[in-house]
Amino acid sequence: MKKIGFIDLFIDEWHANNYPNWFRSAPRAAEFELGYAWEEAPRGGIPLTEWCKNFNMTPAVSIEEVVEKSDCICVLAPSNPEVHARLAELPLKSGKPLYIDKPFASSRADAEAMFEL
Repeated sequence: MKKIGFIDLFIDEWHANNYPNWFRSAPRAAEFELGYAWEEAPRGGIPLTEWCKNFNMTPAVSIEEVVEKSDCICVLAPSNPEVHARLAELPLKSGKPLYIDKPFASSRADAEAMFEL
């Protein structure tokens, strides 16, 4: 079973709050399990530890932990695409399958830098 990890700017946002149920109800759900989640800048919503408890995930202490312990990774932060290149750098370098939420990048330069990795 492959573990999915979440990396987000702040975890208590619409996509992170809905993706877990979508993944668990997907046609290939039996092949995957939600594993680890990390947020860079909590903004006063549900704390990461509580969010993880609500979605049966494990809070990670760093991006490195999410990348190390996950088989595939989601970089979220849909309202802040300007952070995608930075948050996706280590996951991209890992070679593991990576989903980057929309909008993919805030600039052509960021998009090209991510494709280079």
